[in-house]
Parts: sequence; C-alpha cells; structure tokens
Amino acid sequence: MDHDLKATVEFHGRIIKAPDDELLSADTVQIPPPRKAQIHPTFGCQVCGEGFTEICGRTASGLAVCMDCFKKLTERNAWPERV
Repeated sequence: MDHDLKATVEFHGRIIKAPDDELLSADTVQIPPPRKAQIHPTFGCQVCGEGFTEICGRTASGLAVCMDCFKKLTERNAWPERV
C-alpha cells in the first residue's frame, strides 16, 4: 500500500471512529424570512381562452394572448381580427 493510500485509509478510520460531537455541531442561526411571493393577476387568452398570468402574456393586434398563441401568430404572421 503506498503512503497516500495508507494515509487516506487512516484518516477515514479516524473519522468513522470519532464521536459525533467531534465531527458535528448544531447552532441556532438568525436568518430573515423569505420575501412574500409576488402574485400576478390571471387573464384569459382572447384567442384560445387559456388562463395565463399577467407577466406571461403578450399583446397581439390589441388582444391579450397567451405565450403559445403569440408564438403561433408571430411565426405565421397571422394576426387575428379584433373581436
């Protein structure tokens, strides 16, 4: 067994045999609570009717549309007539 491997095995053996209080510690910490989640209003897509949050929607030809409809409309350049 070479020196590095022998030292590693001995080190691991000391860790395995060590009492828990020598290896681990637990302390109480003070951390601020997480920020409150921002809630966005839900809208209905004026093309397919699917609900989407305000920040996930787009405006196309004056209509509020979901992202899927927006992608389809922009890929085909097929803007719907205003309702």
